[in-house]
Amino acid sequence: MSKGKYPFKSIHTLIFDFDGVFTDNYVYVDSGGNETVRCSRADSYGINLLRLAKRKQELLDFFVLTTETNPVVENRCKKMGLDCYLGAANKWGFLSEWLEINRQGMVSPEQGVLYFGNDLNDLEVMSHVGLQFAP
Repeated sequence: MSKGKYPFKSIHTLIFDFDGVFTDNYVYVDSGGNETVRCSRADSYGINLLRLAKRKQELLDFFVLTTETNPVVENRCKKMGLDCYLGAANKWGFLSEWLEINRQGMVSPEQGVLYFGNDLNDLEVMSHVGLQFAP
């Protein structure tokens, strides 16, 4: 592979952190201690485009992987129709197991993963996967 080029057709899994990827990375806290976040409706459109792509490429999975445990994340993902794995303290450990189960027989399946993250707890995963982005 020449420098600066990536074989996008080899991507089989897209993984998103939530905070900072689907939010503006701010949290709002009311006087009762309830947390809310600001999300964009445009993300739902983007996820629907991924669903169209999945129809063309049978082996395409996408989901949210977050250390967050706040139900706001789960509720937003549910509304977008995204699988969401909450409370993943060890994201690379989770992904390694997920790949072992879901990409059996692939040589170096982590190379087909595209990861979107923006925080220190995303660095380990980002150092192992084929392609990574930080918004």
